[in-house]
Amino acid sequence: MRNWPPVWTRGYSANVKTRNGEIGILRRAVVYDEAPNRCYLVIDHEGDVYIGCLLFNDITFCRQIATLLQLQLGRSTKDIGDLNLQSTL
Repeated sequence: MRNWPPVWTRGYSANVKTRNGEIGILRRAVVYDEAPNRCYLVIDHEGDVYIGCLLFNDITFCRQIATLLQLQLGRSTKDIGDLNLQSTL
């Protein structure tokens, strides 16, 4: 199953909104100890903040991707999606 780009969700009580695609600017990438196989991403898009989640079977690989994404903060998700990761990981 495809993992990138995630579904982006903006949730404010009854006003939940989702977006698809390589949109926005990456502001944060984080893995929490409580969910070590998930990398949560925060983007800004058209004045709103959205959250997406990448799911992995391999916890170590998840952390490697999170580290790589943390180096991409401030870049568009389109630019990040175009990265060639073969030689990086």
